[in-house]
Amino acid sequence: YPYTLGGRVVAVMTMILGVGVLGTLAATIAAGLIEYRERGQKGLRTYMLKHHLLVLGWNEKSFGAIDDFRHDPRYLEMPICVVADLETTPIAEPVLFVRGRPGSRDSLSRSSAEFAAAAIVFANDPNNPQSDHETALIALALKKLNPKVRLSAELIDPENREHLEAAGCDAVIDTRGLASTLLVRSVQDLGVGDLLQVDGCAKLRVTA
Repeated sequence: YPYTLGGRVVAVMTMILGVGVLGTLAATIAAGLIEYRERGQKGLRTYMLKHHLLVLGWNEKSFGAIDDFRHDPRYLEMPICVVADLETTPIAEPVLFVRGRPGSRDSLSRSSAEFAAAAIVFANDPNNPQSDHETALIALALKKLNPKVRLSAELIDPENREHLEAAGCDAVIDTRGLASTLLVRSVQDLGVGDLLQVDGCAKLRVTA
């Protein structure tokens, strides 16, 4: 330790400045981490992904679909990225979020759509058949970037099925028709209602 007055002054200044530098550094790092997380929640980040699942659009069925996908042991390690025109992320981490129109090139590029392994397009409004036209445009935009992606789309109006297939959708699912089919099967085959249950998220769950 210093003996002289000058040495003690230097030591005091060094201690004060040292604590100040460490405090400033810690605050800067903390602020950067908070901003990084907030940008992720607001969908403002750009992700470098490969072999991931894209969820394009969002409605009340989306959460249940992602929950089912994440509980499939075959895809536990596959990243999931949601692209939707929402203010903040509709689902908690580790699911990623990109804010923007699902069919825009910027949104697709920020979600690494050209390297995605699979994609699901959800109808913008499940009660409006016009949503199928928007779904077709999203499918065309995605297929242009990534022709090999496995693409499934939600269908609202059965008459629009051929348009979605022409847009490059590998699977077109009429969720309303699926529900009605299950209702009919429940009266045709006893036990179907005990085996399959459709919950509020519009997903199928084995109960027996």
